[in-house]
Parts: sequence; C-alpha cells; structure tokens
Amino acid sequence: MLRHRRVEFGNDAKRAVHDLCCEGGVGAIERCPLKLDVERRRSPCIVMQDAMKDVSRKSASGRYHGRKLARLLDRGTLIGERAHRVIRFIRGVETPGGSERIRTMSALVLVADPDPFNLRLLHEACEAAGYDVITAADGPEVLAMIARQPPDLLVLDAKMSEIDAFEILRILKADATLDHIPVLLVGDEADHESRRRGIELGAEDTLTRPYRVFDIQQRVRNVLRATRRDRLGIPGNAPPADQRDPVTGAGTPSQLLISIDYEHTRATRYGHPLTCMVVRLNNAEEIAAAHDASSADPVMASIGAGLKRCIRAVDHLFRLRRDEFCILLPETDGTGAGYVLRRLRGQVESGELWGRPIDPRPAVDISVTSMPDTSVKSGDDLLKKTRHSLPRPE
Repeated sequence: MLRHRRVEFGNDAKRAVHDLCCEGGVGAIERCPLKLDVERRRSPCIVMQDAMKDVSRKSASGRYHGRKLARLLDRGTLIGERAHRVIRFIRGVETPGGSERIRTMSALVLVADPDPFNLRLLHEACEAAGYDVITAADGPEVLAMIARQPPDLLVLDAKMSEIDAFEILRILKADATLDHIPVLLVGDEADHESRRRGIELGAEDTLTRPYRVFDIQQRVRNVLRATRRDRLGIPGNAPPADQRDPVTGAGTPSQLLISIDYEHTRATRYGHPLTCMVVRLNNAEEIAAAHDASSADPVMASIGAGLKRCIRAVDHLFRLRRDEFCILLPETDGTGAGYVLRRLRGQVESGELWGRPIDPRPAVDISVTSMPDTSVKSGDDLLKKTRHSLPRPE
C-alpha cells in the first residue's frame, strides 16, 4: 500500500494526522509525492507514512479512526516513539536525525565580536541551532543594529572596539525600551575581571573562550528560555516539560509555552479560533495563613480538579504559577468561550468549583482572550494579554 500514491484513512484519522502535520499541511494525507530525501525535509505525509508503516501492513483497507490513531501514538510503543519523533520534526523541534533544534518561531540573535574568525564561529553555531542571526564588528555598529531592530539576545564580546562592551551594557540597561534585551558576555577564560564587571552591569550570563559549539548553543538557549519565563511571569523553579504539576496534575509552565506556540501557529495558519483563559486564586496567602500552611496547594488541587470537570478532553489545563491556572481551548471562539466562562463563574459563586467548604472562601478571578485578535501576534502575546486582563490585586 505504501508504494502507491494514495493512502486511505478514515476522516477522523485524516483530520488528526493533518493537525499533527501542521508545518507541512500541503494536502499531505491526500497527496503523496514519492522519492523525497529525508535530509531535504521531505513531505510530512511521507515521513508520517514511514512512521505508520508497521501498522498499515496489518490492515488490508488501511483505514484507522481517530481513537485508534491515538492509541497508536502511545509513547510506550515502538511505533508511538517513531510517530512522536516525526511530529517533533514536523513541528520544527527536531531535525530528521533526531538532534534538537529551536522551534520554527526562531529568536533573533545579534552576535558582536571584533575578531572575524570568532564572529564567524559564533554566527555559525547560533545559526546551526536554528536561530536567525545578525552580526556586528564594533560598538557603534552594535548600537545601530539594536536601534534598527532590537534582538531577542545580544552575544557581546568583552573587547569591542570604539565603544566597549561595558559602555554598551550601561546604555542598554539605562534605556527602558532596551533594558529587556538579555546579554551573553563573551571573554577569555582567564579574564575573570571582565566577567565580573559584565554581570554587575546586567549581563545575564557569560561565555568563555576557547569555544565549544555545544557550550555556545546551550548558553544561548538557557538565556533565551530564562528571559522568556521572566517576561511571562513564570517562576524559575517550575517542573520541567516532561513532568506534570505534582499538586494538581495539570501541565507545567514549560509544557504551556510549547503548547501555546503550537496552538497559536495552527490557529493562525488555518484561520481557526483559539481561546486562552487564566484563572487566579487571589487570596492564596490568606488561605494558607488561616490553615497554618506554607501555601494554598490543597485548595489549588481542588480548584484544578474542578476546572478539569468543566472543560473538554481536547482542552489543555496548565498550572502557570502557584496561584494561577491557564486553560487553552482549541477550536473555541468568543461565543464558545462565553459559555465556558459562565459555567466557571457559576461554579465559583456556588462553591462547586472546589467541591468542599473552605474558610476563608476562595476569591477567584477569570480572564479570557479569544482569537482571531489582531493585537495577538504570537503565543506569548496571547498569554500576556489574558494575564493582563485580570483585575489587579488591591
């Protein structure tokens, strides 16, 4: 069957695979261009066929429905692991060989170094990691490029000419419109004084020569990840992406960042609606103090369980902060979000959301943002707009 140009799936499976293949949604399930090399990023439908090869051989008709497909994608099976590798590749998280790369929504990195050899090495290392890279060879050029297009990260050599690195740091940190740009300061391994001064002036991290490509890419990745978390108000001690929140069983902030990027990209590409909700427990400290506890985790666990009862199986629940949940509602416009919002507010008023008497009574606020929305350009924008819509604590 796999040698033919058409592959038949049931409608549910066809839709599910099409969603998973959003980065290459070229009618991939219906159309099957053959003989495309993996290294040339071959069509997602070919790659997905390879992942489903063993399963397809077991069926004369080749028809699989959505529920069966979900079981096939279980990570505990060989075919599941292979399919998830395909999914990660299609989404831009893995290369065909399996090594990690940055998602297709790549960050812009400005690399500044007066030495042409080092500049080229840093440029190639960042570009190989999947980032968009621009370069500068002296201090004035750095400031000119930042004024033209502020980067997501500045990789700055400590020995810049004309305007030195420390003056550049002072200029950036003194400007309220530029102080958010993270700086990775580069210096010689023996130059401890430069690294100390850089950190004191606001550099997020340092990188030492001689370079190792892995170190360059890992430092850049860590600084960008930490900066994004700070910008979105996500605590640094959140569980990693491969774990659930131990108290509520909800997804973690790391999982939220991955999911909101994917859902926003999918909604934008196909013109589908998407809703983000944030639920905040405003009196968490008061509840914890009343029960002589260090946190309101038991109440958050009860609220989390209530939220799960109010949303669909296809919706996503995450614990964003100690006192906040985030809910992503795919395929849900403002009207549908209004139904969910009224249901949640009704359960807050009745106390059904947490399901037991709690004193003092939980004070819960809910905010909603639905797409399409012209002011939302990214997953980060969607989350920030929703969080900022919450009433400010008194």
